Amino acid sequence: MQSKTESMGEAQIDISEELARIADRIRHWRNEAGLTLQVLGERSSVAASTIHKIENCQTIPTIAVLLKVVHALGRDPEQLLLDTGSSINITHTRPAERRQLDANSGSEIEQLSRGISTGTLDVWRVTHPPDRGMDPEHMDFSLHYDGELLIMCEEGHLDVEVGSGIYALRPGDTLHFKTSLPHLWRNNGAAPVRALIFAARPGGLHRGISEGFRSTRGRGSISPSES
Repeated sequence: MQSKTESMGEAQIDISEELARIADRIRHWRNEAGLTLQVLGERSSVAASTIHKIENCQTIPTIAVLLKVVHALGRDPEQLLLDTGSSINITHTRPAERRQLDANSGSEIEQLSRGISTGTLDVWRVTHPPDRGMDPEHMDFSLHYDGELLIMCEEGHLDVEVGSGIYALRPGDTLHFKTSLPHLWRNNGAAPVRALIFAARPGGLHRGISEGFRSTRGRGSISPSES
């Protein structure tokens, strides 16, 4: 076990309180998301045993390890050390400051909202090339929280399946639904599609929105009903 005291010249800085706060928040976020140590380890590429040690203040994690774990939990790094006694009610985010997520499928995912204390709204802009979207094999990420989703198509044609219905969204169209309904979406067109995703998620979004974005090539097409 590493020492919880760091040296700075002759001064000794006790970081036990900071480690305890980090441990509590990671454990709380993981439990809130309903994730086991093993699942979080797979998503973050950090050993489950290491995450266990972090949660129990048995190690001093590196910044790289913390970033992996925090991102796998769908959280912003600044939330890790945010003083819960203070409140952030307004955030101004410039384009260069927006969080960009790598979907490993050619899709582009950009978080437009971030930083509000105990916020319940997430806004994302997603761009999918043809034959890409939210993979049905990973669609369960959106079924682990009680909230609402609104999709607004900005460019292209986006086919969205919610429950037993299939909806063809064209530029300007919106689709609003409860996240308790099974849902997925896909770009079946020949051109890229761009959409805004508004997620209202009481209690927190349990899994990063990028979890569902994977290649859907070769899985067949959903046939949208005419609208």
